[in-house]
Amino acid sequence: MVSSNEEVNSVLNNMKSNSKVYLKLITVLQLLGNFEGKTKIDFYDKIDDDKEKKIRLWCTDSDDNLFVFYGYSSDRTDLLKITKGTNEETLEYDLTLAKKFTLNSNNINFTRFNQIYGFKFGRLITDSNKSMHP
Repeated sequence: MVSSNEEVNSVLNNMKSNSKVYLKLITVLQLLGNFEGKTKIDFYDKIDDDKEKKIRLWCTDSDDNLFVFYGYSSDRTDLLKITKGTNEETLEYDLTLAKKFTLNSNNINFTRFNQIYGFKFGRLITDSNKSMHP
């Protein structure tokens, strides 16, 4: 991942310092997209107020799919969330759902989510992916 923007490069360098999260992000981008060579990264949006600070970055693959992910967030649960936008749909992935499992092309769709409901003894995750339902 590269950028011509020095501030984006600084965010990328900070991401690389957390190698576990960074390597998982790279793996998932390679599973979800069609990337060749160096990938150009830029700012998508920033939130910086009294309550939170978040920086989202974006890139595209060779098929012009849009990928948005967090470069920084004061909420650690955001760091492993990726949104993939195609011409037909927008898909959201939460890599924390994979826990310690190795992600591959066969199980990456299990990290897709649409809504997450918290309960006293756990959480229920729902998705609109019909192929996963009988």
